[in-house]
Amino acid sequence: MKAVLISIKPNWCKLIWSGMKTVEVRKTRPKLETPFKVYIYCTGAGNWWQRFPQTGLQQMDERFIGTFVCDEIYRIGRDCVGFNFTASSLDLPVYTLPENNDEERNAKREELTTCLTDAELSKYLGIHPGYGWHISKLKIWNEPVRLKDFWGMKPCRHGGDCCTCLQWDNMKEECCASRYISRPPQSWCYMEDGE
Repeated sequence: MKAVLISIKPNWCKLIWSGMKTVEVRKTRPKLETPFKVYIYCTGAGNWWQRFPQTGLQQMDERFIGTFVCDEIYRIGRDCVGFNFTASSLDLPVYTLPENNDEERNAKREELTTCLTDAELSKYLGIHPGYGWHISKLKIWNEPVRLKDFWGMKPCRHGGDCCTCLQWDNMKEECCASRYISRPPQSWCYMEDGE
């Protein structure tokens, strides 16, 4: 089954981990039907450590720290008031993205927050629309996994994004898609879910 591997900076990972950030903003979206699983890779330089009751002190950055299920993707656009997003499953046709200290967000049907101000969204997206990946069923692992110990999907050499192509190398059957991940994606990439 296809899944997505996403790179997120430590400050945003902390907000996701705490439950404050429920929408991850990206310029693009996967060509997958929702819901789909997303593996979280925390970027950084070794500055975020977290204590877990079962496993003790764990380094979180430069590691895969957990998963979530993206059950909805919102299209983020800008109008004369500010940023808003739309989704086919929402009762409301347009919903203004709440900022961190917006008290009105608690009165909405569901708390959806990007933890970004309109100015930060404008700087990131510019004049282009973006996508909000809704975070649900978040699971943070007790033991984060280093990049070299994580296996996933790389794009096929022939340009496909499937694991059905076979390459023959010295009479060995080898799928060019299912190899270890040598570097984290700049934003996100497809991978094969092993669970």
